[in-house]
Amino acid sequence: MAMTKVTRMQFQTGLSLVELMISLAIASMITVGLVQMFSASQEGSRMLMGQATIAESGRFAMELIARSVRKAGYRGCNSKRSLDDNINDEPYEFNLTAGLQGFNATGSGWSPNIASILPQTDTGGDSNVYLVASRGINTNDYSSCTTAGCLKEGSDILAVRYASSTEYLVNTTDHPIQSGAEDVVVYNCPLNEAPCGTDPSLADVKQDFDQYHLVFINDCNTEDMFVVTDLSAGVAATAWVVDGESFDNQTVISHSVGGFGSTQNLQGSLGDGSGYQVGATVTPIVSETYYIGASSSRNNQGDPVDSLYRKSGIAAPQELVEGIEDLQILYGVDTAGADLVPSTYVDASAVADFNDVVAIRVQLTVNSIDDVGASTADGILRRNVTQTIRLRNRLIKE
Repeated sequence: MAMTKVTRMQFQTGLSLVELMISLAIASMITVGLVQMFSASQEGSRMLMGQATIAESGRFAMELIARSVRKAGYRGCNSKRSLDDNINDEPYEFNLTAGLQGFNATGSGWSPNIASILPQTDTGGDSNVYLVASRGINTNDYSSCTTAGCLKEGSDILAVRYASSTEYLVNTTDHPIQSGAEDVVVYNCPLNEAPCGTDPSLADVKQDFDQYHLVFINDCNTEDMFVVTDLSAGVAATAWVVDGESFDNQTVISHSVGGFGSTQNLQGSLGDGSGYQVGATVTPIVSETYYIGASSSRNNQGDPVDSLYRKSGIAAPQELVEGIEDLQILYGVDTAGADLVPSTYVDASAVADFNDVVAIRVQLTVNSIDDVGASTADGILRRNVTQTIRLRNRLIKE
């Protein structure tokens, strides 16, 4: 009888030292590869986030500036005509005789010197708030600034002024303005808001302008800028009817010689003695000043962040966009004065008359705010964003 050979299966019960070392080496190589891949992916993600931050911040900041610049000098149907100057020492914020004004950074100051063109600091009224605490631009030393908004030296400043779209209709029917010396009586409901639903009061008007504010009056034939020397409630004989609603409440605006501080009406007569006709309106003056200042924020390295700020009228400056570290502006001047095309681009210190400016070239230096691993000392990514903006209200030939 033949014998059958039985083969027993041998099961592995462990690893030899050599096998273990080989396995660890292979696992280490895979782990290192995965870590490097993850690190590269993370760095790439940070860089992409930085690029996206720059693109979005630059686009938004430039659009905000462009919107203001395009409206610079707007005065309704009299936007192209020269505005008579009846005011002594207009605050730079509300000087509608020049719809746009720039200040070129020169080391630790600006040219023209913004401080030298200002009236004395106004702490009792609203005619100048550049330096007023909590409402003005913070001029504390930037390098040691501990609060938000300190003005950054080396960066340009841009001031834009234009007539507001909020217009108050003058009641020339019951209160004619024949010689220009008469008080101006307006209905309390703005034209762009009528019908207002309820009859507004003097308090409603004061939300747009108040005593010692500068305002603009216009009837498409004549225009003036003047200081409001007094506001009081008035009663009309004829109601203003809009869409079946009747508005009786009115405000009396006085414009006598004088004002507040050094900002004063030189004469009490408007319209060069010819007065104002039916359809005349009074509007507030809008002013928007753009500059670079210190933010209250810190980046991921704990360092301060620069931001684009805007000071609107008599309100405190607002931080608009973080990561804007520089603002440089060139002004396109039409030296020919007829073709409305820039003959040359110069900085603010070389502009003889800002009414000759028909375009501006804005350059913003935008950064990623945080360290994204860029090839710079601080790892922050930076880009320059440039745009040329035309002043729409200068494109109308007389």
